Amino acid sequence: VIDSNHRTPTRSDGTLDLDNYLRLRTRDSIFKDKLLPLASVIRKLYRHNYIVISTARVVDQDDIDYLLYNNIPYHKLLSRPDNDRSRDADLKVTSMRKLRNLKQFSNKPWFMFDDAPSVISAMRKEGVRCLNSAKLNSRLLSYA
Repeated sequence: VIDSNHRTPTRSDGTLDLDNYLRLRTRDSIFKDKLLPLASVIRKLYRHNYIVISTARVVDQDDIDYLLYNNIPYHKLLSRPDNDRSRDADLKVTSMRKLRNLKQFSNKPWFMFDDAPSVISAMRKEGVRCLNSAKLNSRLLSYA
C-alpha cells in the first residue's frame, strides 16, 4: 500500500537493517513515502470489509498521521512492538492468529496483501489467502 523504500536500508543479504531503519524513522522521512495503487483498493474494500493493517515495522504517531493524511482507512493496526526482533513472518503470523481466533472472525475468509515471500508463504500455511502486493501493484500500474 505504501512505498517506503527510501527509508528502508537492507543488509548485504537483503534483510532489513533494523537499527538504521529506526534511525531513519522521522516524520519528514515518513511523509516522503509514496502511495501505491493498492491504496485505492483498500479504500474501496473498507466499506464492506474489516481492514487490518499488519506491518513488521514499529509504528508511532507519525505513521498513523500519514495514514490519516492520505485517507488509508483501517479498523485495526498491528505492528512490531518496541525491541521485538522476531522474523517478519513469525511476527505477522502470531498477531494475525490472535485475531483469527476471536469468535467474530472465526469461519470468515481472510485475504492479505504482502510483498515478502516469507510472509506470503507463512500466511498461506495459516489458511490466509495472501496475495503478492508487489505483483498486484505492478499490474494495477499497467492498467493506469
